[in-house]
Amino acid sequence: MRVGLSVLCAVLSLSGIAALDAAPLPVATPTGATTDTIQGVKVADPYRWLENAADPKVEAWSDAQNARARDYLDRLSSRAAISAELTRLITAASPSYGDLNARGTRVFAMYNDPAKQQPMLVILNASADLASRKALVDPNALDAKGLTTIDLVCSVVRRQQDRSFAVAERQRGWHAAPL
Repeated sequence: MRVGLSVLCAVLSLSGIAALDAAPLPVATPTGATTDTIQGVKVADPYRWLENAADPKVEAWSDAQNARARDYLDRLSSRAAISAELTRLITAASPSYGDLNARGTRVFAMYNDPAKQQPMLVILNASADLASRKALVDPNALDAKGLTTIDLVCSVVRRQQDRSFAVAERQRGWHAAPL
């Protein structure tokens, strides 16, 4: 896989040379006068204003950066081939399980299928037989855009009222839900 990624990077670099001539100018990035004093030393942080993603100025700056990047990337002659190769490499990986948590006759786990955008919360039988896998929460079914994810499993224990999970939706924050 390392050889494939090295070749991909080389192709991307070479294809980018031709697109550099036509690349739009960088977006102007204003600086602020924010400073912090850390152990008696003043440290400038001129780009701190960019940390507030909800600020309309930051949104406008980000949109301009994205438009510039999109314009550049769309000009790459090998973009379709690179996209196809990256998709092949990413989806060639095997599905995996993580965060296994055995409780009674059940095993809770996070199941990651490379063909899906987000991992899902699944339940397995006591022997963790993969054929017994059933999805409890599948963010891919909840949100086709892939902007919703399960962030953590909280207190999956024997008492029903303590079984819960948290999901994060981009731009909406956290929501806890009972199982």
